[in-house]
Amino acid sequence: MKFEQGKMSLSFANLIPLLQRLRIAPSELLSFQNNYQLSKMGAFFYGVGEAYNRRDLITLGHLLEEQEAPHPDEPPNLPFYRLNAIAIKAAMGMLQNKPLNQDDVSFASEYLVSQGTWFNYDLGILTYLPSFLTEDTLVWIAHHLYDQTSAFAAILNNASLIVEIALNVATVLIAGKHNYVAANWILNRSRDVPYVKDMITSELRLKQLEAAIEYHRGNTKMAEETNARILSTLHWLELTQKAAEIESLWPQLISVSH
Repeated sequence: MKFEQGKMSLSFANLIPLLQRLRIAPSELLSFQNNYQLSKMGAFFYGVGEAYNRRDLITLGHLLEEQEAPHPDEPPNLPFYRLNAIAIKAAMGMLQNKPLNQDDVSFASEYLVSQGTWFNYDLGILTYLPSFLTEDTLVWIAHHLYDQTSAFAAILNNASLIVEIALNVATVLIAGKHNYVAANWILNRSRDVPYVKDMITSELRLKQLEAAIEYHRGNTKMAEETNARILSTLHWLELTQKAAEIESLWPQLISVSH
């Protein structure tokens, strides 16, 4: 095809059906077009996250300078460079145990509340903010997080970001605001979300598979004990169906017959 050979361009309306016929996701095409490199937005959040995890205030400072520098390529009324800077300042504030400027808190809060749907960018910004938000804003997020993100939860790394934000919000509500009702609400809502259960189960399945390898290496007692702990954890979490699935898999994993 001429398109596959790079000899013609397509409108967006024609491109999507073509990608569907070729069984290519739009995100895969964009990654190819970007030479498999992170997008500008992805690179920003990756850089902030890496610096934060290393507790690298110098790198965070450099990133902040980049966001606060003039950007003539972008209309001045767009909020994104300021939101980027706020996220960095929030990351630095958590590392230094310092508050965030109230104007920045209000700006970020008003932006998030005004968005009918939260996309990957919004989640990336919100990840760093719960410690600095007012109790009213945290309660609002607790009640709206899953509704605001339901349309795109399965896209990119949104599901893991949503869960991280939910836990961060609950942590601040419990430890900082002592609002146990709102914290309990978001935790109960989290338990009902399928991808939260899938994340928990995936980690435990990984442990079970590692235990099965140890079983075949001769460490049968340790392997059986690990599997029992996995099943006990799932039952404790009231994931009864997941427990049944994993329990039924164990005899197959430790069988020596082919």
